[in-house]
Amino acid sequence: MGRSGSIGNGKILILFDENGYIRDFYYPYAGYENHVVDSKHRVGISIDSKFYWLKDLNPKVNQNHESFTFDLWAETEGIKIFISSIVYNSKNILIRKVVVENTSDKEKQVKIFFGQEFKINENKYRNTGYYLPEKNVVIHYKGKRAFLINISSEEGGIDDYNIGLFGYEGKEGSYKNAEGINLAKNPVEHGPVDSVVAKTVNIKGKKSKTIYYTVSVGSGVDEVIQINHFLNLKPPHHLFNTTYSFWKAWAHQRKIDFCDLDNQVFEMFNKSLFVIRSHTDTTSGGIIASGDTSNYTYGKDNYDYIWARDAYFPASVMAKLGYFSTPKKLIKFFSKVVSLQGYIMHKFEQDTSLGSSWHPWINQGNLELPIQEDETAAIVNLIYDYFSLTNDVEFLENHFNDLVEVCANFMCSFVNKKLGIPEPSYDLWESKYMVSTYTTASVIKALENASKLSKVLEKLDLEQRYSKSARTLRKGLVKELFDEKTNSFVKGVHTTNDGDLINTDYTVDASTFFSLWYYNILQDNDKKFIGTYSLISKRLRSENFYMARYENDDYFREEGTIKSNPWIISTLWDIQYLIWKSKTKSDLKEVPSRLLKVINMGTKSGLLPEQIKFNDKKPTSYCPLVWSHATFVETVYMYLSKLESLNLCKTPFPKQYLA
Repeated sequence: MGRSGSIGNGKILILFDENGYIRDFYYPYAGYENHVVDSKHRVGISIDSKFYWLKDLNPKVNQNHESFTFDLWAETEGIKIFISSIVYNSKNILIRKVVVENTSDKEKQVKIFFGQEFKINENKYRNTGYYLPEKNVVIHYKGKRAFLINISSEEGGIDDYNIGLFGYEGKEGSYKNAEGINLAKNPVEHGPVDSVVAKTVNIKGKKSKTIYYTVSVGSGVDEVIQINHFLNLKPPHHLFNTTYSFWKAWAHQRKIDFCDLDNQVFEMFNKSLFVIRSHTDTTSGGIIASGDTSNYTYGKDNYDYIWARDAYFPASVMAKLGYFSTPKKLIKFFSKVVSLQGYIMHKFEQDTSLGSSWHPWINQGNLELPIQEDETAAIVNLIYDYFSLTNDVEFLENHFNDLVEVCANFMCSFVNKKLGIPEPSYDLWESKYMVSTYTTASVIKALENASKLSKVLEKLDLEQRYSKSARTLRKGLVKELFDEKTNSFVKGVHTTNDGDLINTDYTVDASTFFSLWYYNILQDNDKKFIGTYSLISKRLRSENFYMARYENDDYFREEGTIKSNPWIISTLWDIQYLIWKSKTKSDLKEVPSRLLKVINMGTKSGLLPEQIKFNDKKPTSYCPLVWSHATFVETVYMYLSKLESLNLCKTPFPKQYLA
């Protein structure tokens, strides 16, 4: 399950599996229209007429922390193969650099095969694939989507090809033809079309040769042919090198001193930045949760949507690092999708259309808003985070009415007047319709931030209204959601349509405690706070480190296992709390080693999943998860900022204008 690599340029998003095969290929949005869904683009090699697929060679793969490339190494029969894949930053071109080294003394003939199984617009039907002899390229197209495949080297381009069918009338695909070494050279097919292109090189002993495989992507055949012409003027090796340099410069805009943190932390920090960037669309500004579609059959859907909450955390931490375009674009995205009433719906596609949902509008005959109110709060909090670091008054003014005011007004009105807490909505895990501690805390923070932003623009009536509403909810939170018997805040409560309390949900949930300190609800010496943490630690922590997200969580839990899977974000939240409450350097002594343990929860290639299996601690569910990577970055940010506050480190992070 999960993917091993992620590359992109804000319009293209490509994910690879552990064999270096392309498994997800999004265009024209980063996370919308997957043209390889539930399929794969294979790579094969023949050495002196003996054939292998890369998966047969047990390749090593790595998400490069320096250059936004996905790299692969394999070796057999005296031949070493290195493949480095990147997406050109200025045009929509996938470039795969293939270096083949002959480590033996005698000359060898090597043939590299690239297979394509496109399902354009997420459907294998009505596709066309053909060989264009005048350009010596293969083109796949349907409607306004086209993909041009080419090979270049010192010895020329494509010298063998086949266009075929896969998954139709018993046909497995052209990749089976490749296993016979010599391709059939069928020039055209339509329907469920696949293709294979190949290049043969003769390599003398102790020598190497390099070829470049490219996929030009556009809105039609004419466009991709023009892009291919551009490649003839500026060859792939030049574009590969300039793109490599660009992403390296992008990652190092600010020279960060990682102080006493291990180099592995630095590498994961950079990888995480790249994962966030590759899952962020340049045009819409949306940030999807994950481009990984390997779990389609598990939940009838995947994570290539924009949840306001899941997008908030990466956008917020990017602002804290000084990458201000990320939060600005996301805020603009939500200005287009917020409802007239001021709430944010469940999730969205990159083109701003409403995403799929399992939340009903009616329950027992009564209207029920299918929302998670913390998502509405998240957007107000993001605007505050951005403004507090930039003092961008014009941007605040532009989005005060269409986001801050309309969302804050909704949160003020969406309140149970009897109990002084929000009306019910789905919790942040999307599973329970209730009034949760997490949602209440996030709304309190959003209203307090809305009050501060109102003050900046001298909207004094709104400043007072939002502040008053936040105070009311603070009182209600303690009165209705703190349980004296357990000396802890509860997960949430259920209420009637008339506002009366029905029952309490005592599920121990990591987000309950997280929300209390993250949204500045309680001080670290508050007995209610300490009691909640004690219960969370006792019930959710395992092996004195790993943290589940909540009790009896059966999402991706292995059959026969009674313990819930540890999650990356909840484990990192525990480290963040340690940083947050620390007063001295000695209080922080466990942080560096704990961060290394989190890295070990990831894939061998260096990506962080959503969760790991309880028994063998191997990644499961979706990978990469942007929220996991964002939380890792934020944890490092918090640690370095804490060291700076103790005069033990200097950081280049932007400082707050508004506290």
